[in-house]
Amino acid sequence: MIELVEIDQRHKEGVIRILNMPEVEKWLIGPPYPYSEKDADEFIERCKIEKQNQKNFLFAIELDYIHIGGISLHLVEANSGWIGYYIIRTITEKVMERMLYGK
Repeated sequence: MIELVEIDQRHKEGVIRILNMPEVEKWLIGPPYPYSEKDADEFIERCKIEKQNQKNFLFAIELDYIHIGGISLHLVEANSGWIGYYIIRTITEKVMERMLYGK
């Protein structure tokens, strides 16, 4: 099952691993590279603050309880914003198959 879940400490290792993958990093404009444990701690803390502010919403993407990526919604105004996401390339085909065909 594919789920969006709140990012917390249990995702720390996955965030570090995924954001240090060259095939993920090359598409991102924000996170530092290489991505450190300190970066992950700051990110997880920022996720908590953003949730309280109700302006930016950040989630981990999990496939069968395995952290495979992240997605965020950033509100600019009441009716506009932008979405960003990252996902492990090797799993993308499996995710799309499940989303499209329920396999």
